[in-house]
Amino acid sequence: MAEVIFTNTGDAAEDRRVRRLAQAGRLRRIVPRVYTDNSRDPLDAIVRRNLWSILGKLFPGSVISARTAALTAPAFGKDAAGNLVPPGFVFLTGPSRRSLSLPGVEVRIAAGPGPLPGDVPFSGLYLASAPRQLLENLSPTRERSGMARGLGRDEVERFLVRQCDVAGEDRLNEIRDVARDLRAPLGAEAAFRDLDGLIGALLRSRTALLSSPAGLAMARGEPIDGGCVDRLNALFTFLRSTPMSRRPDRGAGTPAVSATAFVEAYFSNYIEGTRFLVEEARAIVFDGVIPERRPRDGHDVLATFRQVSAVEDMLRPPDDFESFETALRARHHALMAARPEVSPGQFKALPNQAGNTVFVQPEHVRGTLREGFRLLSGLDEPLARAVFVHFLVADVHPFADGNGRISRILMATELVRGAVARIVIPTVSRDDYLGAMRALTRHGDPAPVFRFMDRAQGITAAIVEPDVPRAIEAWATTHAFVEPGEHAQFTAPNPDLAIEWRNGVPAPRSYWAAIEAPPRGPF
Repeated sequence: MAEVIFTNTGDAAEDRRVRRLAQAGRLRRIVPRVYTDNSRDPLDAIVRRNLWSILGKLFPGSVISARTAALTAPAFGKDAAGNLVPPGFVFLTGPSRRSLSLPGVEVRIAAGPGPLPGDVPFSGLYLASAPRQLLENLSPTRERSGMARGLGRDEVERFLVRQCDVAGEDRLNEIRDVARDLRAPLGAEAAFRDLDGLIGALLRSRTALLSSPAGLAMARGEPIDGGCVDRLNALFTFLRSTPMSRRPDRGAGTPAVSATAFVEAYFSNYIEGTRFLVEEARAIVFDGVIPERRPRDGHDVLATFRQVSAVEDMLRPPDDFESFETALRARHHALMAARPEVSPGQFKALPNQAGNTVFVQPEHVRGTLREGFRLLSGLDEPLARAVFVHFLVADVHPFADGNGRISRILMATELVRGAVARIVIPTVSRDDYLGAMRALTRHGDPAPVFRFMDRAQGITAAIVEPDVPRAIEAWATTHAFVEPGEHAQFTAPNPDLAIEWRNGVPAPRSYWAAIEAPPRGPF
């Protein structure tokens, strides 16, 4: 037997059998004509799993419409904490107005035309085409019994922007042409005028009132990446509501600035795969030794150091987005000057990605950066601004190469400008750092990246050394220079630890002893 069983199927014998099973307690009734043999799960869970087949049997040929066609799922309200509040609402169009209460779901059927050209057969029902559901969502409706039938103008605007992002401007013209033919059978003349105005405004061919950031950006010729902006908003909200420390930069105005900048530049390049032994990097930066076989890698390390050590340059804040963009491009040009093939100082011309993460498309870079800068302007705590601008540049990935280093350089500028300690991200914590970034990029959770940066700043603030050799020794006590692994974690500096160099890597003597210890058996 299927999980959901129906009567009135046209098979009288089968209908009698189902009714006998129900009378014997072997089936549970969901609503009249609909039963289940699942005696364990709550009825609302069973309904959610089988919703469309149930509605297809009860209301065959009806059209999934308006809000439900856009969401392809029941629509739930939310409480003050953002939790979904049952019941969910489903909106159909059928021969006559009706309603039905299912466990956990309220069904509302409006009287209207059946399937029209473009509507797709779906589980005994029809799914409204995009033009039809847009007209339905723009048609005036009043909220009845807890949920309005239409999504309204703002959601339609956002839908149109997403369509254009994926399929281009021709898709909007196609939607408008089909909707023009559907307006008469749907009685949607006013809705079509509204839709026509929205599309014209998005395509910059006429004036209409737009409301969403994505729509406004598209209308001025700078479309934004909606997913990235959602992540930026989540991070902005988190940072605005999170108390944070102001750890003063105790090395400001002393030789410790140069020592910390060297360590910062060394690790920023190491994380990106530009790897030298720490003494090799020191020779590049302070002795002018250009590695014969890797001159461009040597330039990357030196150029990063020059930017994170130029305090006077870092203290100048951008007045507006245009000056922010100019500074960003100039910093990238200086950083990548030895690599002309990546177009230093120019935003990317082709999409880029890392693993399964696809970054903002080239045509959306400037608009998304502008929206991010607008949010950045609403943050006042130096640590909050640093974390935000770092994620903004890393998530947009505006250049063909060098994005990680540039994002950390901009983070350093915000910290220096705020007179607080820098954030050094060492080799040993690379995996934790990337994992915290992925929590926001892939799952929308901003807490891990803030916790990581907050802890890294606390450790960085504790290391103030007047010269590079002593800074290296202090950082070595944190396990900073070793690869991530079970024997090493990023810890606070400990001056009592003895440091030992092996193969050009400084680390606590206890670390080398741990990795040389024979493996312990199960007992």
